[in-house]
Amino acid sequence: MKLFSVVFIALLFLTGCKEHYEIDCLCTQEFRMITVEITDSLNRPLTDLQTRTIDMFGKTIIPLSKKLDYKPNLYVIADDSNLNSLTTLPTTFVFIVTDSVKSNSYTYVLNTDDCKCHINQIDGPNKIIFQ
Repeated sequence: MKLFSVVFIALLFLTGCKEHYEIDCLCTQEFRMITVEITDSLNRPLTDLQTRTIDMFGKTIIPLSKKLDYKPNLYVIADDSNLNSLTTLPTTFVFIVTDSVKSNSYTYVLNTDDCKCHINQIDGPNKIIFQ
């Protein structure tokens, strides 16, 4: 019985101490981008649009590349280069798409992992039909 009590108390202390240690972080070499495919109502790719991403304070977020060469209608909303604008808490961003005639806004919710290694998309469309 005495041995059981000693083991139980030791386990209690060991599990209680885990809360006080910082998270061990190991970031990968992966570079994440939050992207959206933009088409017209007939599902034709739209490749000549102007885009802008702003945070909830009105600050413009500039990803390393706004479009991807291998798929011209795939636009970048934000990427891992924008981690300094994010926290682990969900943050709302507005993605503005403009052509020569009109402009539409789309809401995205983004955050980062606990180690601030990579960006995550919590909410927002993966495909936009721009009309």
